[in-house]
Amino acid sequence: MTAEIAIANKHAVALAADSKVTVTSTGMSKGYDTANKVFTLSKIHPVGIMIFGNAEFMGYPWETIIKIYRGKHGAQSKPTISAWAKDFVAFVRTFGVVEQHHKVENLKALVAAVLDEIVSAAQEQCSNSSEGDEGESFSDALHRLLTDRLAQLQRKPLWLKRSRSQQLVKQYGEALAEVVATAGPITESDSLRKLAAEVVINTLIRDVESPITSGFVIAGFGDDELFPTITEFHTNGYIGDNLLIAPKLETDIRRSQSASIRAFAQRDMVQSFMDGYDTRLMTALAGMFGEALRDSCLSVLESYGTKRNQTVTNRTEIETAARERVGALLKDFKHVSNELFSDPVMAMVNLLPKDELAHLAESLVALTSLKRRVSREIETVGGAIDVALISKGDGFVWIKRKHYFKPELNPQFFRNYFRDTMSEEA
Repeated sequence: MTAEIAIANKHAVALAADSKVTVTSTGMSKGYDTANKVFTLSKIHPVGIMIFGNAEFMGYPWETIIKIYRGKHGAQSKPTISAWAKDFVAFVRTFGVVEQHHKVENLKALVAAVLDEIVSAAQEQCSNSSEGDEGESFSDALHRLLTDRLAQLQRKPLWLKRSRSQQLVKQYGEALAEVVATAGPITESDSLRKLAAEVVINTLIRDVESPITSGFVIAGFGDDELFPTITEFHTNGYIGDNLLIAPKLETDIRRSQSASIRAFAQRDMVQSFMDGYDTRLMTALAGMFGEALRDSCLSVLESYGTKRNQTVTNRTEIETAARERVGALLKDFKHVSNELFSDPVMAMVNLLPKDELAHLAESLVALTSLKRRVSREIETVGGAIDVALISKGDGFVWIKRKHYFKPELNPQFFRNYFRDTMSEEA
């Protein structure tokens, strides 16, 4: 996992990322604090790229892909960041050798990762239940989590047409069934296997993130852009014969929208900083308040209402009214949160000079790292924080950058940095 920030105003866009990376192999995981996640997409034009999630695309490291693209295409100017992104995505689509068995391996890895995630969540929930509380069985927890995941997936948009979806299931159904059949506890009953199969299929055909999703953010200025743009993409690699690289939110700074703060991967601490509250706490409070309001109203009806009014219809209307009131309360709360916290921060970001923009980006990543360090959660954010600033006039400038080597011992690295660019221009 990782924590990354892109902060922009009319002057520049600041990119910051931690260095933590978790490597998983043969069921074992190891963490390192040396990963590079921020890169120049061009050595001479004001455009950069950050990566998060899976550090590889179909077995190829993203760092390798980015640097080969930079060597071949980085000297060619583009009118907009959208054009840079389109060109980079086109390059990724034709990168390397991807054979049929690579597609099958990627499909199996995705399915196995999704099912492992659900099984692990069920095990954690059962292990967290108190000894005196029987709670739900592991099988029931697994069934509930699969059902919830399926409901969430079915609300997401399709990225494959129905005809292609059917073709995918027909062509790769045997490989998918093989993974489901080896998914441990899921094989214990027909109902779990059927639910798991539905979750797997909907994961493949819908535009959703998965445990093996890669994300990349391209930011900076095109030749025709006076203000910075930030654009985000997600990919799960090849899903059968189809390559999914889905564009997400694009933010362009303009006169009417003069500042932006966007977090990628682990967003919770940045969200809390902006909103003034923890989303999980607010969700829990809203649920408790809703139950208290409903129970209080029903109690009043039972204690003081006439028998004639104590009907199922009236009870249902009270429960509906309580839910609507909680929903309205949350909207009002969000408005107050924006007024007291988010809006003042964004107003100040609009005014920040370039150095303070970079400092804020670094601080927000450091805040997430600190929270992971002092909490009981796994420390999935950490290491040195790389910070870059991209402006129209100065281009891509490193504010903080780690090296896996000592710069003073490798002068040839810096001498050769522009060699391919200069030869291409000549």
